[in-house]
Amino acid sequence: MFANYESLGAYLKKLRDEIYPEPESDLHNELTQKAIEFFVKPIGKDICKVLDVGCGQGIALKRFYDLGLDAIGITLGREDFEVCAEKGYQVKIMDQSFLDFERDTFDLIWARHCIEHSVMPLITLFEFNRVLKKGKYLYLEMPQPEGIHVNNANHYSLFGPKGWKHLLSKASFEIIQDGRFNFTLIDGTPDEYMVFWNKKIDDILI
Repeated sequence: MFANYESLGAYLKKLRDEIYPEPESDLHNELTQKAIEFFVKPIGKDICKVLDVGCGQGIALKRFYDLGLDAIGITLGREDFEVCAEKGYQVKIMDQSFLDFERDTFDLIWARHCIEHSVMPLITLFEFNRVLKKGKYLYLEMPQPEGIHVNNANHYSLFGPKGWKHLLSKASFEIIQDGRFNFTLIDGTPDEYMVFWNKKIDDILI
């Protein structure tokens, strides 16, 4: 019996109703700046074209433009799309698991706090592999699975480091470096985000 892909499309359409806008915040401005300073700037000459997945309202896009990079953002949120467009940023409404780009298009995929919103993260990583050039870079950042983020309405894929490392290997990515951002929330609760800095090893043949 063949899989009913029409049902899958209906399920994904339903989940899009749970999308919410992602306005700028001091915390995410600070962590985005730190990540770009640490990971992107040292290899700046090796990067030209950037895809910002789940770009929110342009926190990272602004910094990529300031570095002289050719950056485009994607989002499923209409409000975030409109804010980025008003700022003059390149932005498209697009699902991270179904990218409307040619194979081997980008030198860097910046995916900060978006892959946990995927209901099929391995397929999403396959798509990242497809549109990323061989030997180029993928930045992943996501919440740790045992904190407050488990209650977020559309956090569907909350795994620990071993789980993400397994999926990245399946999608033909080599982890160059991994670590944590530790910080304290406004109410005094400690929290942390996981970070994986990766390089594409080979193509996923699909």
